[in-house]
Amino acid sequence: NIVIAYIDDGITIHFAIVKPEYTFPSISERQAFYTEEGYRTFQYLNDAVEFFHLGYKINHPLVKYPFLTALHSIKKIISKAHEKESNVHHKVSMCKGIILSQIGDHTLNIKTLAKKVGTSADYLGRLFQKEAGCSLNHYIQQQRILMARELLGKSDLDINQVCHQTGFVDPSYFTKVFKKMVHVSPKDYRKNAH
Repeated sequence: NIVIAYIDDGITIHFAIVKPEYTFPSISERQAFYTEEGYRTFQYLNDAVEFFHLGYKINHPLVKYPFLTALHSIKKIISKAHEKESNVHHKVSMCKGIILSQIGDHTLNIKTLAKKVGTSADYLGRLFQKEAGCSLNHYIQQQRILMARELLGKSDLDINQVCHQTGFVDPSYFTKVFKKMVHVSPKDYRKNAH
């Protein structure tokens, strides 16, 4: 059940559970949305209820259309809330896709990614940290090392080639990062993989 409350020219929408022993629903405030269009939405619902109480059937246009209009308005409120949420996730998802598709590009970093997704590097860094739980640079390195492990285990590329295929420029830096993340050198990893 949904409980809609009209408060201060706004409307809040709460999910509720109706308990048989009560005449009013017990509100569980899992989600609440607020909109400045509250008065209009409330008015549509009020009109539908008034006409229903005057004896009009539920599918009569005087009851049905105001009610459907109010539901449409509520749907827009909820969609706007989800849209804000999904825009945040969308930028992080875009970054992850770009990273995976361009893992071999040694110029791949927070600045180039920010430019590609249309935001500032600082904002993207904070957003990615919040959503993914790690820094963007750390995530790039993780993905590069995952790809390096795959190449070392399943290809005949030498370690320098694997280094360059995964976006590292300096083989000694590649070995250092690989050892730090995998706890063995690329050479020892390859021996154990075969």
